[in-house]
Amino acid sequence: MFFPLWLFSQTAADSGYFNDQYLRYDNHVYKSNICTPLLHPKSFQLSSPLLALNSGAQLLLSFDDLSPNINNYTYTIIHCTYDWKPTTNLFTTDYIKGYTEENISGYEYSFNTFQKYIHYSVAFPHENFQLTKSGNYIVKVYQDYNPDNVVLTMRFMVADEQFEIQPTLRPSSVPGDQYYKHELDFNLITSGVDITDPFSELKIVMLQNYNWSQSISGLKPRFISAESLNYNYDGENNFPAGNEWRYFDIRSLRFQSERILAYEQNDLIYHTLLKPDDKRNFKQYRFYGDINGERSIEVQEGNRAEIEADYSFVHFKLNADQPLTNGNVYVFGQLTNWEFLPEAKMKYNSEARAYESTLLLKQGYYNYKYVVLRDKEPKPDEGFYEGNFYQTENVYQILVYYKSVVGDYYQLLGTSLVKSALR
Repeated sequence: MFFPLWLFSQTAADSGYFNDQYLRYDNHVYKSNICTPLLHPKSFQLSSPLLALNSGAQLLLSFDDLSPNINNYTYTIIHCTYDWKPTTNLFTTDYIKGYTEENISGYEYSFNTFQKYIHYSVAFPHENFQLTKSGNYIVKVYQDYNPDNVVLTMRFMVADEQFEIQPTLRPSSVPGDQYYKHELDFNLITSGVDITDPFSELKIVMLQNYNWSQSISGLKPRFISAESLNYNYDGENNFPAGNEWRYFDIRSLRFQSERILAYEQNDLIYHTLLKPDDKRNFKQYRFYGDINGERSIEVQEGNRAEIEADYSFVHFKLNADQPLTNGNVYVFGQLTNWEFLPEAKMKYNSEARAYESTLLLKQGYYNYKYVVLRDKEPKPDEGFYEGNFYQTENVYQILVYYKSVVGDYYQLLGTSLVKSALR
């Protein structure tokens, strides 16, 4: 049942997934020795990687390298369109003031951990590395001064708030959907910005729990007045409400929290066996506080989680009488970097009558869900095993991008956060 770390790394590498050096404008890890990538405001780990332009605030980028030797890592920034494609009309010097690439000089060895690693971190922007334009960005980390030897990419955004967004969140107005979906309407106050054609110059993106795989985009204003645009739809702006996220706590690898079945340890690494999960789409909704799919790296037997938190193979088990015939089941959340990773794809165990998978995770508090990907379906299905309940507490984000007819890039001129509290 258990397997050593080198075998896990080799298996992942053999799949070709981590060796694919095709640059992805997404959150993605390209090397099997890189774990726990994080990008967030320096002051708060559980927050969207969003900066206000010229605010002086910083993002903190960090990751762990499980290889035994110090490596040379460099990072740079790439400006993107509203739909995460490279902005071809800008040079790097058009949006970065100062150095356009910089070495990551901050690193520390893990302390008192069973699994050894080197923790790398860097905060940006700073006085020698400043961003001058709003919009979408990826930070790209590469190794040995070779831009083609990519290690990881992470998304973030820079906003120049010029629009006022007035959101309204309610149960769906579509008959029958009000028990299962949330509807996000809003007015956009555009005074002060010269918009010639709002239908072509504005791009709207709406996110649920900062998850781009469940985004809604392409909405056009329904009504237009002198200084405001109305985006009040009946169905196109509806999100499946989902359910509160499942959770487990491995801040301690000595004492079992409520979701832990057992801890085991062999000569190489810890193993955490979670209690088996059940399908809950037909169960009654139950509220409990979650962190909307994110993770918090923490350790109880230590003071500095970034270097004192250990690693464990976490074993997931989802009870299912029979396997799906038209889709695959994945463990999903920030613990998978908001990706559908090969190692997060669950395998059906016919003897146990359950789906199973194993992830290597750093100590902390985690949220997760079981999500289904079906062939020829454009979006993942979070409701099949988790259910959809209008009472579910989610965070919604509205992003408004603007590019004039003669503009060179998409500016991010409006953002808004709204939290559902529909119980």
